[in-house]
Amino acid sequence: MKATWILGLLFLTAAITNASDSLMTVRNCAVRTCQILNIDTTGTGKFDSTLLNQFATDGAMRAYTDLGVAKSKKIAISGGISSYLVDAGLLWVRGALFDTNYAFAGLMEIDPDSFSNKQYWSNLQGTLTRPTYYIRHGDSIMIIPRPPDNDSLYIFYFAREAFPYADTVSIQISSEQRMAAIYATAIFIELRRRNFEAVGMFEQFYQQEIGRLREKFEISGVRQ
Repeated sequence: MKATWILGLLFLTAAITNASDSLMTVRNCAVRTCQILNIDTTGTGKFDSTLLNQFATDGAMRAYTDLGVAKSKKIAISGGISSYLVDAGLLWVRGALFDTNYAFAGLMEIDPDSFSNKQYWSNLQGTLTRPTYYIRHGDSIMIIPRPPDNDSLYIFYFAREAFPYADTVSIQISSEQRMAAIYATAIFIELRRRNFEAVGMFEQFYQQEIGRLREKFEISGVRQ
């Protein structure tokens, strides 16, 4: 009962974090960035509104991929099969919990950089009765060893949302992450204007904002 309550709380927390409270569209992001930079929100000459909106889209994409959204997922696993899709926008895995229908067991991540390290492998311990480890591979994970029976796997991870495809589409990030998208947009705009000193300044602002958000939301162990 206690394990079920804890698992339910984890999923509730992830669901709350995943809920987007942002109504800022791509165009709103472009306008707000221009207001901060004190430039015309419609652009001028070769720097028109279409290009501004594209920069805002690129800024949102950068923020998406640097921050991501907390998510969780239950995966039904089949006996004898190791690899499972997690999310097409998967950025990193925070944890994997294996459910044997009798007890929960956390899976340990295997470091792919140590594939050729015999000492590393000799220190790994496990049994053939149920999965003990996982390897992140692209948008999927591989659990090791192969599960002998059908069971369940709970994944807690960060993933990017779908990229905006038009200037009227909302940027699906929380309100607290808006400034990261605005700073990233400002970097693209100042690159276009060849204002490289401002590019450096906004890059610094962006990195500070990303660091603040990661610390606040406890995004640890991130490997770029």
